[in-house]
Amino acid sequence: MTQTEFTGEDSEFEYAGHKLRVGDQGTFVLCNLHCKDLGRHRHIDYCKNEENCKSGNQGQGQDIQHINEKVQPNPEKPKDFISHKLFWERTGFKDPYSVQEQQEFTKCDHECPDEKHHRSQGSSAPPPTKSFCELQLFHAPHNPSSNPPDGYGYISLDGHHFNCENPSTREAAFHIIFVLDCSSSMSCKDRRPIPNFPIYNDLIKSHNNRAGAVYQAVYQFMEARINSAKANQNQASSAMRDGVSLVLFNSSVIVPFENRDLTDPKDLLNIMLQHQTSGGTNFDLAIQKAGFLITTYFDPTKVNIIIFLSDGECGVPTTQLRNICKQNQTKGSPLYLYTVLFSSYTHSRSLEEMAKIAQSYHPQNSSSGALRCQFTCAIDEVNLVSHFTGVAESLRKHKPALLKKNPIS
Repeated sequence: MTQTEFTGEDSEFEYAGHKLRVGDQGTFVLCNLHCKDLGRHRHIDYCKNEENCKSGNQGQGQDIQHINEKVQPNPEKPKDFISHKLFWERTGFKDPYSVQEQQEFTKCDHECPDEKHHRSQGSSAPPPTKSFCELQLFHAPHNPSSNPPDGYGYISLDGHHFNCENPSTREAAFHIIFVLDCSSSMSCKDRRPIPNFPIYNDLIKSHNNRAGAVYQAVYQFMEARINSAKANQNQASSAMRDGVSLVLFNSSVIVPFENRDLTDPKDLLNIMLQHQTSGGTNFDLAIQKAGFLITTYFDPTKVNIIIFLSDGECGVPTTQLRNICKQNQTKGSPLYLYTVLFSSYTHSRSLEEMAKIAQSYHPQNSSSGALRCQFTCAIDEVNLVSHFTGVAESLRKHKPALLKKNPIS
């Protein structure tokens, strides 16, 4: 390879144990070993048809992908990525590789970023096995929200199909939407924030009532989610990817914050404390707004959770809830709904029915450790905080599965 020089997307790189720079000659590399050492790969060549490249590779087949950035050497000259097959056709020499190797070189060279494919799990463990995209080289990106071909593996956010576990969902991240009753009955003082909590003094200034007890439980939920993640470093990044939204409802709805991260729970608490109780209740508007937030911030790598709390009864928002559940199921991301009655009563027909409706959109053969839509009665403030922190802990244990789209008709 005396007539060749190295080029690449980076100005400095390592090849076959040698530290190289763009422009270094390839005299130490035998032509018939170069591609084999690379494994799945792409070559770089000067554009043969600049006009076609500018118009998006039209008429050039699947063996070329134009490089939009300037690449050394001669950065002023446009360049293309080309396939192994086209590279050898352009040399005029016969491709020296076996049929099996040639077939391997036609496939995409993108790798799953999961560390388990790149880092050994221990000194005595076997070397890691790489996981490559299953599609052809220079393929059009697949929709990340779509099911993977044949139902195996996952589609990455940049449109590659990997036949392995999705690393971004091994420890699940969530969009958690609190839908909280702020009607006039929530101003009752039969239930209040629990003393000796860090935020107690902030709460009792203007919310020494049922609403204050609920805000305390929400704050403890966020703290529990953060602390459980810190206890497991593998989950720290996923918890920090959580989004949190708040819907307050009476006879109307407001959204004090939406899709916020968990870096500053105290700031989110201060936003909650700006809102007082008044009016009646409307479950229809409340669940409809939650569905709107899910759609607005939909992320296929996150699990959508609604925690819906009220201290009373209202009509069941059957149509709105079924529409939300069906939309999420169609996207392969079923909704998890927790309904909570904050009352001395132990039953709420509407809240219980809402949880049953949402659960009906989940597989019946879910594992015992899987999240489930459920109704809970919290008879006092201690029970409420305990329940909310318990839900936060259940999220830590959740291992989401990739579901085939199978909407209920």
